[in-house]
Amino acid sequence: MNTPKMTFILNNKFIYDSDDMKIRENEPISKESITLNKNENTLMLALLTHYPNIVYRQDMLEHIWQGRYVVENSLNVVVSQLRTKLKVLDPELKKCLVTAQGEGYRWRGDVENVTPSESFMPCVETSKNERLPIPLTRFPVATHISMLFLLICLLIAMLFYR
Repeated sequence: MNTPKMTFILNNKFIYDSDDMKIRENEPISKESITLNKNENTLMLALLTHYPNIVYRQDMLEHIWQGRYVVENSLNVVVSQLRTKLKVLDPELKKCLVTAQGEGYRWRGDVENVTPSESFMPCVETSKNERLPIPLTRFPVATHISMLFLLICLLIAMLFYR
């Protein structure tokens, strides 16, 4: 699974980079950081991209293990490992990973998505598993015109079928 490259500032003190799988202090001279394993990284990314909403247990199980059968306790282990690593960096950071009893987990601290906008461009994967951005100028004008036509048709249909 290719995780998108996303960067977040947590509690105005830490930077999480999904591509590097690291959380580090937001100060240039600080070298303190933690490295996440693949499952912890996927969990952290899910929590932050769905912030402030709850990420349900079943969704996390499917997202992290992608249809492979695992016992439900596997998610508890990953959450516990992530909390332990967060506590090493800052005890307050550990408290941000909150359990929603019977539902799932959510992130309670401050989150700011600082992902550069080019990360959100449409991409094509090459044979070497590289993601190359597709500039918007490469989309044919006909695509834009046809989308406009569909929107106009939808609006007309809504007006006539009230």
